[in-house]
Amino acid sequence: MPAKVRQTKATKASARQFGKAATLSKLLRQLLTPVLPDPLNKKMMYRLNATLAKWLRRDKSNAGLSHLEGFEFNMEALLKEKVRKSLSIDWTTKGKVILKMPELVPVRDIAAPVNTRELHWQIMVASISHNKIPTVRNSYTNSINMVYYNEPRAAENLSMPFVINSGDLAVVAVALQYTSERKGDLVIVDDNRWKPAMILGSYCG
Repeated sequence: MPAKVRQTKATKASARQFGKAATLSKLLRQLLTPVLPDPLNKKMMYRLNATLAKWLRRDKSNAGLSHLEGFEFNMEALLKEKVRKSLSIDWTTKGKVILKMPELVPVRDIAAPVNTRELHWQIMVASISHNKIPTVRNSYTNSINMVYYNEPRAAENLSMPFVINSGDLAVVAVALQYTSERKGDLVIVDDNRWKPAMILGSYCG
């Protein structure tokens, strides 16, 4: 087979693969909108497209999901830099997804704006099919509110009911919001430098 023909077939296959990655990215972003700092951010969209394309090239298994885990939605506020302790996801219990938050001292272990009084963790599990025709599967949201103080806070496991079917790609996204005191009032911080959000875990059914 001539090299030009082989190249044309490879180019077409690559284009189809990247088109599928863009579709998967769009579906995920639609589901995760409640926890995204800026759902319409083009740079974030293109980075997620490319990350999913890498996974598709790896064989669509859990082995390739290292590219997706740790994906930061806001490059101006990296969650892995704001939070000095590691959160993790447990996928081993059938019908449940468990977020594991370690023991921590909020003031010591979580960076925050001046006069922060409370932290609000937004957690979302979302799944899409990655078969021939990608479709939305399911989503579930939960939250943890935390007083921002200088005392130890016990470790916590947050169990979320969630079924992952064969052919599904599931992710857990975590966003952190801050409430600070300004002129005697408590207000949610609306500053992109303090709106971290990240894909904490992912799983391929």
